[in-house]
Amino acid sequence: MLQLAETVLWCTLGCYGARYWRRQTALVLALGLTSAMASQLWLLRLDGLLTLQNALPLHLCGFSALVAIGLCFTYSSTGFHFLVLLGMPGALLALVFPAVTECSRPVLMRMAFVRLHALIPAVGVFLLAQKRPLPSDPRRSLLLGNGLMLAAACVNSLTGSNYLFLRAAPSGTPLAWLIRHGYGVYVAGLELLCMLLLSTLCAGFRRLYLRNQASM
Repeated sequence: MLQLAETVLWCTLGCYGARYWRRQTALVLALGLTSAMASQLWLLRLDGLLTLQNALPLHLCGFSALVAIGLCFTYSSTGFHFLVLLGMPGALLALVFPAVTECSRPVLMRMAFVRLHALIPAVGVFLLAQKRPLPSDPRRSLLLGNGLMLAAACVNSLTGSNYLFLRAAPSGTPLAWLIRHGYGVYVAGLELLCMLLLSTLCAGFRRLYLRNQASM
């Protein structure tokens, strides 16, 4: 539960910082994400694991972290909608079911892992507190997500890596249950779950928008 407590603290900073110290908070969030990613790469390098199979930002949260860093400095509706619809749910799910890369310094790796995944929703909260428009159509985010999946699948095929866990599911996560039913079911299930998540969130955002309009 400590990882969730850290997430709450970062999200609180994002919420209040958006109101009172916007530039400073954006810099802190971006530096936090950058340091977390750099720490993971450094730990991989110490063990001789800094390779194309392990170090590319082709997992959902690695890619979302890059998007979040960019959003700290330049707003993009496409990037923000991707972060809200896929990045934040993915990061929160990873905190509940952590799949931390094994290395010779597991405590440091876990600290970097938690900080990275806590800061992704914190950036989302930071932008939400600025009243950025919520997504009403999931198609752009779904297309971007599928582009990431295609890139990960190509790199997996070329290097034997396991980006986006497309080749094998991490144990102790819901993905491990899904892959038991076969690889075809696994990939189709990932796509369907993604579509369901995006559609549900966008429908909820539309209801929230209509409710706010009615109360004005």
